[in-house]
Amino acid sequence: MHDARAWLHVWRRRHEGLDKLMTEADLAPVRSALADAQANGTVAFDASGDLAGLECKGGDDWDSPPGPSDIGLDSVASLPEMTNVGGTTLSTDATGKWLAEQAWFDVPLSQGTGGGTSTLFEVPVWQRIVANNVPDSRNNGRMTPDISAVADPFTGVKIVLDGMDVVGGGTSQSAPIWAGLAAVMTQYLTANGGGPIGELNPYLYRIAVGAPLPAFRDVTLGGNAVDSAGPGYDLVSGLGTPDVDNLVRNLLTFQRTSQ
Repeated sequence: MHDARAWLHVWRRRHEGLDKLMTEADLAPVRSALADAQANGTVAFDASGDLAGLECKGGDDWDSPPGPSDIGLDSVASLPEMTNVGGTTLSTDATGKWLAEQAWFDVPLSQGTGGGTSTLFEVPVWQRIVANNVPDSRNNGRMTPDISAVADPFTGVKIVLDGMDVVGGGTSQSAPIWAGLAAVMTQYLTANGGGPIGELNPYLYRIAVGAPLPAFRDVTLGGNAVDSAGPGYDLVSGLGTPDVDNLVRNLLTFQRTSQ
């Protein structure tokens, strides 16, 4: 059991909060692979994490109060080529129709949507248009997440596993939700004179500030252990959650005008 705990501790320190432990050179092969994938029409999504903005928290004393050194990002989350996905708590009516969303944060369990500012990468050009929505002390690097989807296990997604109904949760659910949406949107785009999406982030931010159709549901309630949600872009929900029909129509318009 001791060896298992030690291994888990090492895994966490290697995979959570690496934005403070790695260098740009360490991540260069990953960035190159992502660029190649995007050039061939692939979109890459990454979960923002489930430690409520404290992705660097680790060690044996998980009950200790969080401190400044615990604040951070997963290294992959901070890559400019990666579309980073945060998490929400979703409210629907009895028919499943959307009613409202807020940032996912379960205080008793110390879980919630990740997010924050990279210590490795500057704010990308396409993200500067929303930087004014974030306090000056928090907008000095690549900001995450970019967008969000439902992550709260109490309002999560029904999954049938071995004939039994279970409920999914976490931002590791949010990211695959967006991957599925991207696949469906690609089908629509290619069927209507467009093409595969590829690098999605510049489109997302351009659509958020100047598209014909409103493509995002702005998440303005809640927060995590570090930041709060608010109007426009924020460090817990990004641009918000998608109105997929409007989003894909905007994508098609931008693809056509850029040809």
